[in-house]
Amino acid sequence: PLILAKNATGYRGVYKHAKGKKFICKVHDKGRKIVVGTFDTAKAAAQAYVRRLGVDVVQAAVAKEKACRMTAAEVRAQAMTEGIELVRSRNSSGFLGVFGPSASHSRNKPYSAHAEVQGRTHSLGCYATAEQAALVYS
Repeated sequence: PLILAKNATGYRGVYKHAKGKKFICKVHDKGRKIVVGTFDTAKAAAQAYVRRLGVDVVQAAVAKEKACRMTAAEVRAQAMTEGIELVRSRNSSGFLGVFGPSASHSRNKPYSAHAEVQGRTHSLGCYATAEQAALVYS
């Protein structure tokens, strides 16, 4: 799946080229912006973005978009429907891979989710509820 965004191109990681009608695909890696390539269409650039990130990261991003719009009850119902277990933990959030509430995060999104992929820890974002973060983590 392509990752949609609220920008001029409609896709995350895709930008209109300053000179001409082309589109640029950029990813962030270790704090650096990397240009993946220049493409004739925004959709082609978005497809390159997805290929560069990999399936695990893309699935997490799509889940994040969906989870951000749900209440805690909707998240639990969605998880049950999809057969996803929100894994409980004894940490302060109550869920595995979820941290918070934390004063260092926004008051609107005090919970954060983190996952380890290929030996590296990746932030999956900040969320309004622990359940939203747990769904993205799962």
